[in-house]
Amino acid sequence: LGILLLGYASARGITLPERGDEILPFLASSYLGSGVMICFTLGITAASFSNADSALTSLTTSVCTDFLGMDLEDEEQTARRRWWIHLGMCAAFALMVLFIGGIQQGSLLTTIFTAVSYTYGPLLGLYAFGLLTHYAVRDRYTPYVCLLSPFVSYALAYSCELLWGYKVGYEILLFNGLFTFTGLWLLRQPRAAKVYV
Repeated sequence: LGILLLGYASARGITLPERGDEILPFLASSYLGSGVMICFTLGITAASFSNADSALTSLTTSVCTDFLGMDLEDEEQTARRRWWIHLGMCAAFALMVLFIGGIQQGSLLTTIFTAVSYTYGPLLGLYAFGLLTHYAVRDRYTPYVCLLSPFVSYALAYSCELLWGYKVGYEILLFNGLFTFTGLWLLRQPRAAKVYV
């Protein structure tokens, strides 16, 4: 769809907005007619409600069950608390959207991928370490490694741009995973000697 929209704009000599997030709404509202605009609005609304509903439900369930242990309580007793927690999750979502909207410099997708690179890097490092090695690690230090690696990755990205003018992009995910892997490697426990009988 993106290629078709860019081709359409190029063929018509349309000057597009700088941010990629604004191209489809701009073309739908200005050049493609009211039918496309109605379909676009309905589609965006349906997709947003569907995604937000499932995300809010899963987060509310996770908080109620995993953090507050409400699955062990009486159903009538927890209904009101669950409603307030759901409302709190809605407020947290709204604040998150406003926060991301305030800090984003490029497209929203770029902002989300950058944030995901910092949060999923430690998971990638943990997975790779478990898959590629058979070492046991000192478990109590593992959370510290996972929390420290995004900060080290950010320092690396900042230093690269400051010293060499290179702007680190999505590869921050790989660096983040590599720092986690290296931290776990440094925390590995020595293997016990195998005894053959």
